[in-house]
Formats: sequence, C-alpha cells, structure tokens
Amino acid sequence: ISFNASIRACGVFRLWARALDLMARMRVQALRPNIITFNAVLNACEQCQSWADALQLLDQSYVLRIGPDIISYNTSISACARGRRLSNALGLLRRLSADALQPDAVTFGALLGACSAGRLWEQALVLWRRMPRERLTPNQVMHNALISAFQSSHEWVLAVEALQDMLQLRMGDTLSFNTCASACEKGQQWALALAILNDMPSMGVEPDVISCSATISALARCQK
Repeated sequence: ISFNASIRACGVFRLWARALDLMARMRVQALRPNIITFNAVLNACEQCQSWADALQLLDQSYVLRIGPDIISYNTSISACARGRRLSNALGLLRRLSADALQPDAVTFGALLGACSAGRLWEQALVLWRRMPRERLTPNQVMHNALISAFQSSHEWVLAVEALQDMLQLRMGDTLSFNTCASACEKGQQWALALAILNDMPSMGVEPDVISCSATISALARCQK
C-alpha cells in the first residue's frame, strides 16, 4: 500500500522517473505490482508527457502478468495525445479493441484533443463517425474538441455546422462559441464571427473576456 501511495504522489508532482524506479524496487523486493500500481505509474508518465515510457510500460504489462484495463489504455492514449503522437494513440485504440476492451468517452476525448493539436480535422471526423458504432453519445467536451479540430485547421464551415449540431442538442458553452467564432475569424468571415458572439446571451451562454476581445476584433474587421 505504501508503494502505491508513493507512486500516486509521483503522479501528482510529475515525478515519472521516480514512479518507474519505485515499481522496479517493488519487483526487487519480491512484491508484485497490481493494476493500481501499474495505472499510477502510467498516470505519472502521462502527467509528464512521457509517452514513450508509457508505451514501453504498457508493453511490459504482459511480462508483469498485469492485464491492462481501459484506464491503462486511456492514460497511455492521453500521454501520446499530450506528446502529439496521434499515430501511436490510434495504434492503442486498435490494440485495446484487440484486447476485448471497449473504448469510452475518455478514449475518444483524448483522441479528438490530439487531432485538434495536430490540425487533423479529417481524422477527427473519422473518429467522430466511429463513436455511434461504439455505442457512445458525444458529450459537450467531445463536441468542443471537434470544433477545436476544425478551428485549428481553418475549417470554419465545419466548425459552424458542429456548433449548430450542439445547439440542437441543447449543448454549447462559452468555449463552444469562442472557438467557433475564432474559426470564422481565421476564415476571414468576420461578420459571421460577430453574429455568433452576439448570439451568446440569447442562447443563455455567458460571454467572457475572450468573447469580448473577439467581438471587438471582429467588429473592427467588419468596419474596414
């Protein structure tokens, strides 16, 4: 128990090398790491964006006779996403399915975030269309990640369509509107960006500092 607690603390303080060392010491002392230990070490790797160590540790799970669970895979996928290693993250998605595990909202949320960071809107759409087959209903975080993927790729039309889909589902928050407006600005659609931002109060969404700054910017562009 003390080893597990120490390893969890390593994750909090982002001491991934120390977490790996503690697990190695457990084996030296003839203590067998369990899935809690394993996932705690993976979490430390994720917090430090040490995707390579997370992948290596996942490969060692079978040697350690620890069957990785969905938490293990999600943490490793998140580590790859943080390191912008989308190809590795997608490989883990295939691997978890081969291990008869079911991807969940966390899995796809991390993958969509990686697509946004890598400006890979096409891959984001592929993942989005796969979710119904996995019997997953996208939540607000996933919708926002999809809009962000379109925004980072300057796909303003798709961003607007994604926001409209959210509103039909009675979703949408300040981040949704701000990101969509930013996509329109990148596409030089300043009037549309201004209209989206102006619609926020009527949709029950509270504008923030970013919204106000974007509104001023769009208004200035429209007047030129």
